[in-house]
Amino acid sequence: MPDRLTKKLLTFMADKSHPAGTRFSLCPEWDDYCNVPFCDLLAVSGVSEDALLAAIDYMADRKALTYCTISGNIFGCKLAHTGLNWREFRVISARERWSARFWGFVSGVFIGVLPWLLSVLRG
Repeated sequence: MPDRLTKKLLTFMADKSHPAGTRFSLCPEWDDYCNVPFCDLLAVSGVSEDALLAAIDYMADRKALTYCTISGNIFGCKLAHTGLNWREFRVISARERWSARFWGFVSGVFIGVLPWLLSVLRG
């Protein structure tokens, strides 16, 4: 479940003005290789560089984005399929969660009523 900062970053990164292959810089020295400079990410997030990079690491661990590298050096990131469609995945997971709760409730009621129903049918 994304927190407030990652939601803010995902909303900015998945905006319609940024196509799917847009690269976001992770260091001011690498801004020339990316479509969106590092200062734009800092401005949108409103947090320190360390907090921003920690949020980006969190999103990479959750497969929401992938790192862009040159000769093994990470210079930027871009959204993966999960990051581009994060709202849809959030709705799907909520629907699955509520479906499991509903069927758990229904089965609990059924198991609770079944002995009474059997006693009524026998007696």
